[in-house]
Amino acid sequence: MAAIGALAPLLAADLGESGNRSGSIQTLAFKLAILDSRGNFPAFDTSGTGSCGESRVTGETILMRRIFPLAVVLGLALVCPAIAQAQIRAKITLSAQRMDVYVDGAPVYNWSVSTARPGYRTPVGTFKPTALVRYHRSTIYDGSPMPYSIFFLRGYAIHGSYEIKHLGRPASHGCIRLHPKNAATLYSLVQKHGPANTVIEIGN
Repeated sequence: MAAIGALAPLLAADLGESGNRSGSIQTLAFKLAILDSRGNFPAFDTSGTGSCGESRVTGETILMRRIFPLAVVLGLALVCPAIAQAQIRAKITLSAQRMDVYVDGAPVYNWSVSTARPGYRTPVGTFKPTALVRYHRSTIYDGSPMPYSIFFLRGYAIHGSYEIKHLGRPASHGCIRLHPKNAATLYSLVQKHGPANTVIEIGN
């Protein structure tokens, strides 16, 4: 029971914050490894009063008491990344000129967008972000600003646009335009949870 009592404050201290959980887990593993030096685990019976069988059982008990907390740490190492990283889904409907953003399946945002105007096209399909660029200017269209760019297919990106009056109808050369504030919000979500946990769906 002393080992369990020692484990609780260590868990609270090392996993109570939402910072670098992998670093906290490594720190916790180290602390667990030295619990016996703090007197929380019993030592082998060296008094000479017990039988060999009793000493062997005591040693196995110590081994199990070491394995159990380390197994807990391993479980936390596998579970914590899943807790820290949500699934982001940005769904763009071309006919409605809208974007719906979901976090772990729950709708959180619904924004107006501008996609390709006649003569250009916005690709349709399911994509993953390939690059995030906070400040970007078009290399094709006169250096037009593309703040908070989330590239998903070659030069196509979701990005902020200062042509706010055109949002809600097709107006771009193929990219998906957002209000700069909304683009910053989406960019922050993808940056926080990672491109690997983000899906971009574009449909008619």
